Amino acid sequence: MKASGKTILLELLAKKLQAKGYRVYYSMSAIGLMTPVGWSLKDSIPVNDDKVAVLIDEVQSNPASVVIHELLKDTKRKNLITIAAGIPLILRSDEEPNISSKFKFKKSAELRLQSDSQEMQELVAHWQGLNVVDSKVVEDVCVYLQDYCGGHFFSTVKLMEYAFTMPAAIEAAAKSMDALSKYFLGHEFQESKEYRNLLHRCFGEDFDRDTEDRLSRTLAGQGHSSDITAMQRLGWWSEEKQDVLSTFLRNVCLSRIKSASGDDVIQLKVGSDPKENMETIIVKGLEGMQMSDFAEGRKGDTPKTSIPVADSLSFNWGSSVKRAISNIRIQFQSRAREGQVDFACNGVADCAIETQRNATWPVNPDVKGQSMPEHLKRFFPSDNSVPAKSEWTNFAVLNFVVAPGAAKKELVLPASASLREHVYTYVHDDNKLYHGSELIKCPAVLSLQSQTPHKYVPLSKRKMAKMPSPGQAKAFFSSASDGAAAMSRLVHFSRRLVR
Repeated sequence: MKASGKTILLELLAKKLQAKGYRVYYSMSAIGLMTPVGWSLKDSIPVNDDKVAVLIDEVQSNPASVVIHELLKDTKRKNLITIAAGIPLILRSDEEPNISSKFKFKKSAELRLQSDSQEMQELVAHWQGLNVVDSKVVEDVCVYLQDYCGGHFFSTVKLMEYAFTMPAAIEAAAKSMDALSKYFLGHEFQESKEYRNLLHRCFGEDFDRDTEDRLSRTLAGQGHSSDITAMQRLGWWSEEKQDVLSTFLRNVCLSRIKSASGDDVIQLKVGSDPKENMETIIVKGLEGMQMSDFAEGRKGDTPKTSIPVADSLSFNWGSSVKRAISNIRIQFQSRAREGQVDFACNGVADCAIETQRNATWPVNPDVKGQSMPEHLKRFFPSDNSVPAKSEWTNFAVLNFVVAPGAAKKELVLPASASLREHVYTYVHDDNKLYHGSELIKCPAVLSLQSQTPHKYVPLSKRKMAKMPSPGQAKAFFSSASDGAAAMSRLVHFSRRLVR
């Protein structure tokens, strides 16, 4: 991958060689060694120099360069050293320059920053030395960013630099991890010159239309072996996780999805009820999904990707949200800590949406990530009684029930009524969307059939419909014949008001 440290390695080698008396020549890319430019470089090297080194970066861009081969077999310059750096996965064995000593990383992870590595410890110590936030906060931020960037050196270290040198980021980091996450995923930072430079350095011209399509297919769970190979060639694939490299890369891909054109595209209203906006995001995201977005709905050729079904389902729903709402800013969060959720929605809609697939209520230690309590715990402590310390005051859990027949009759919901309002359930078999235990829309996915249509009524209007009129309340109390019945009706009435 770009910005993984190849150039820095060559620069360090150049300093070492110069210290040993070598005259060092450097080419930024093998593509620059096309004739006649390449010949002019070769011819400019004096034959009588005792020690000469030629360093060539990005050798994969032109591995068959005649100039490189001429340098390697040059018999006139006895002390000539040619060192080339490149991405080995891009090169076929028959394309590689015939360099006598080859050093290859056995695993792609060796090219990335590991959370338990000495380099990581040195970085943490370096940022702690600035004394801008508490030492424990520095450690937490570094772990979070290493996970968010998949250990990619340049993006990880650059975001660390921003976190501990930009005043707004320092203020957010000192407040909470959620606050820092919101800052990095927010409009202010992502429209900054620093962020644009980061994207250019990490991806540059690699994001052409074909590559973008391959990455989108892979993230959607519909990629094939050729798509995975393309990701490997760019260094965007983690062999260890059998997944794309990072949440950062996922967000870059998601950010490039543009809203569709037509009457179906909406804008979230500024100043609207936050919960109304959040439900609109859930509803519109589901509306635009297709059969191919649900793993169980695919037929025919089996995709070769091993990305978890739940992750591809989340990406497909998030992509649908992006196409349906023109002013939405929705991104994945890193999962480096328990309190981070799947999607952060900033801007007009300041909310968090946690997605899950085929939720269960009891915690099953053998099936990690499927129990509803695990996901609610992102926002609540273990007793589910009071909100945990979180930047997200508006949040929801969207449960996709997609296994055939699974939980078709019984929705997986908290016992607490106050928690149920945070849970939405999409039942794929019936194509129905529920808010808590209430059916609110059918068909939920417009491209799929439904037996029993149910017209969608926005959240604010549903709340108004549930509120009893003054006349209903008066009749309700006057009809109570004894104290016990009155108390029972009072409890029932109060529950209706709470809802």
